[in-house]
Amino acid sequence: MTEEKNKAKKNEADEIWDEIKNKSIDVYAMVQPLDQHVEKMTIPGNVLYLRPKSPAIISSLGTVLGEDYVVETSSNGYILVSRATKLPSPEEEFVTFQRNGKVEKLAKKKYLGK
Repeated sequence: MTEEKNKAKKNEADEIWDEIKNKSIDVYAMVQPLDQHVEKMTIPGNVLYLRPKSPAIISSLGTVLGEDYVVETSSNGYILVSRATKLPSPEEEFVTFQRNGKVEKLAKKKYLGK
């Protein structure tokens, strides 16, 4: 029953941590899991706060996490990780317009006749 409560309490930051903690990172010419180089801070919200155990990790963290995450550093030494917002491709873009009192959504390329 306690596992169910823990699952219900997971927020966006916890989900990000679960996704990235086992990613391999190359620090000091040794490839190790990310969770050996950072300490997760328990702060609720959509942004994951990490405390680096070594400043060498900061430069390579953005490369390891790729385009799916935004990596920033705070003035007090924390590393902030959040999900990157992805822009829709032109095929996925929609045009919203009103016709006969109803709001309709149509794919942009259909709207443009492509």
